[in-house]
Amino acid sequence: MSIEMFHDEYGGVSPDVVLSSVNKISLEMMEKVCNRLLKLSVRMAGGARMFVRTKNVSIDYHDVLYYGKSTPFTVKTLEGHKGKRRRCHRYGVASVTGKCFYQAVSIMGARKGVSNLEIVKGLLEDVGRNPVLKNRVGVVLMDKFFAGVDVINYLESNDHLYIMPFKHSKTLDRLYENARRTGIFHALYHMRKKDPGNSVWKTVNVYFIPVEDEEGYYAYISNIETPPGMEWILDMIYRGRWNIEVNFKVKKVVKPTTSSKNPAYRILLETISLILANLWKQLEIRITDRPLRQKQYDLTLHKLIQEMITTPTKNNME
Repeated sequence: MSIEMFHDEYGGVSPDVVLSSVNKISLEMMEKVCNRLLKLSVRMAGGARMFVRTKNVSIDYHDVLYYGKSTPFTVKTLEGHKGKRRRCHRYGVASVTGKCFYQAVSIMGARKGVSNLEIVKGLLEDVGRNPVLKNRVGVVLMDKFFAGVDVINYLESNDHLYIMPFKHSKTLDRLYENARRTGIFHALYHMRKKDPGNSVWKTVNVYFIPVEDEEGYYAYISNIETPPGMEWILDMIYRGRWNIEVNFKVKKVVKPTTSSKNPAYRILLETISLILANLWKQLEIRITDRPLRQKQYDLTLHKLIQEMITTPTKNNME
């Protein structure tokens, strides 16, 4: 289909018109638009019976390099190429993950001064508003970067099950050595949040999984109680989190590029690439699984495309 035919069929607008309209939209408003688009793409998967059972939700940061000057919407990453710190736009992404499965369901742009707690809370609240995922969220999976007192308190107060790896320390090493001697591979660990003039303590369950043929171990903090000798179950569940990384790798194949410094426009492009990654995975599953009725698929896809190309326009936003 030519660009002209596509424009006539779907009523598309040029990128310049989109960018001109997006320049008048705040990042907060664009996040709502992007999450509505992600809900539409996930609804297609819901129609294909991909969400019949409970699904685990993985949360991670996705960093996109940025070569402009520092803004309130940019962060410095860890040391990268040649030991230099890299400036980037950072996005918190929630993705439904499982064995050979991923679907991005929510996105939130990071800003200076926004904590991990605010990112996790914003993403999970948006996931909870998704009608396809209502009452179907299983375990929340995050990496050790999110392992903090505030995040854990929020998850537990909202009755979320969670699994997070925990960074090694001398205290953790001593607990593991004691676990090897006793054969009980879980222990209580006292975490501390340092506040000026005050410290907040939190007691969590730490589970150890020895690495086969090595002296090392994996450590996870979780509120899922496992029977003695069955700690490996947590490791098996947590492996599903890595499919959010697969989601990011597929997204890079269709990643749009721009020189625009507008954070609202940049998060819109990131969302479009996540949607394309979602649709690619849905197509892969439909080829090997029970297919969705063609008419239903066409109608849903047509609606999604219409939303994607008309949402950012000024009149629609108003």
